Amino acid sequence: MADLPKTFWPEVAEGLHTLLTAVTARAQYPAGHRALEGIDAAAAAGMGRLLTTVPELMVAIVEGEFVIAERPLPDLRERLPGLLDALERHGLECLVFLEGFDAADVAALCTGLAAAPDVDRPDAARERMQLGMRHVLVRWIALQQRELEAAEELGEPPLFEGMVSELLATLSYVMQLGVSLDQEGVREVAKTICMGADARYFALPPRLAVRGEDDLAAHTANVAIMAAAMAKEADFPAGICVEITCAALVHDAGHLLLPEELRGVPEPLLNDRQRAMAQEHPFLGARALFDRGCPPMWVAAALDHHRGVDGLGYPARLSALPHAVTRIVSVANYLDRKRARLVDGPADPMESAVSNLRGLSGRYFEPTWADAAIRAIGIYPPGTTVELSDGRQAVVLRATPREPLRPVVRLVSPPEGETGIVDLAGFQVLERRFGLAINRALFPDPDDEPA
Repeated sequence: MADLPKTFWPEVAEGLHTLLTAVTARAQYPAGHRALEGIDAAAAAGMGRLLTTVPELMVAIVEGEFVIAERPLPDLRERLPGLLDALERHGLECLVFLEGFDAADVAALCTGLAAAPDVDRPDAARERMQLGMRHVLVRWIALQQRELEAAEELGEPPLFEGMVSELLATLSYVMQLGVSLDQEGVREVAKTICMGADARYFALPPRLAVRGEDDLAAHTANVAIMAAAMAKEADFPAGICVEITCAALVHDAGHLLLPEELRGVPEPLLNDRQRAMAQEHPFLGARALFDRGCPPMWVAAALDHHRGVDGLGYPARLSALPHAVTRIVSVANYLDRKRARLVDGPADPMESAVSNLRGLSGRYFEPTWADAAIRAIGIYPPGTTVELSDGRQAVVLRATPREPLRPVVRLVSPPEGETGIVDLAGFQVLERRFGLAINRALFPDPDDEPA
């Protein structure tokens, strides 16, 4: 960047000042006011002039000072204190402006900067800001010291399989004896899972699909976690998130009414006769839940989670298209079934599942929920053991919505005295690159498991 013209640097100050004006205007005018249109257009034009000189412009905060295009500009601290305060208030350390930056990007960025930070969920506010912009990349300090200490204290995320197993045992008993289902008991389990999803504190460890092994509890727990995380990603109200999670918890109720040798077994491990029998489980589950007086949303999830938005899955002899909530459960169900590793399956079943999910988006799956699933759990879901680019092993702790390939991880063997927590989305500002990356996921070897 040493060959930039001398006139560029004064223009930087002017361009950033137009952004600060757009931030300040949010406190003076209500959303949608006509005055904001002109202010946003001026800011887009001011920054646009800079982007005719450079294809991308990095604005970073390093030790409380502005660094623009790798050049420290300490005088901007006094000239633009409001902008610096807004960035620091939201924990932002770097903005990368790209060609095409327009008024819509200005509105999303400046509305986010003008808003009060969400103390309870700071990451969520920053992620919403990022998702609203097409030509700005946001980097933030995701792991401050207090977060490191909290992660060290919490340790590994909990597994919900135990409580889900107890719930399924109760559900099986209820359906076989024809007695009433304790719906509030289901909601209590769902609330616990939603709390984990809200804090992004959960694990989806890789699974093996082993013939003759009933993994229905593990599968159901994973589907409920993913559905809750997707609902949170969509900013649904807490009550709706709980009901969606309840629907996910009972979506495979029909499996409990199948012969034991078919219960919870992935379809690729079944022969044609067994597969035809297993494909009756949506009808069985929906009818049983309906007879127990369960909410329509729960019944719909049990009936439609294999049908797809085009209704061409199974059961195929239904006329109405699946309920919107069922589409969330369908995506979660598909991903978890496909990510279970088979003996003759792909080396990285999750990567294959995501690729297939994207390929079926808009035909079998709702694109909105396919995208939400990838943002919520990432390409490497929490709980996955991975090999990093420096050869070390780590366990994924949480996904990074804007960077699905760059989650937060915990090193398996951290240096002495360190937590070992690494944010792979952390951008090294002065070096203009990311630090570590993931080489591959490490999955259990199915050949080591009993047949």
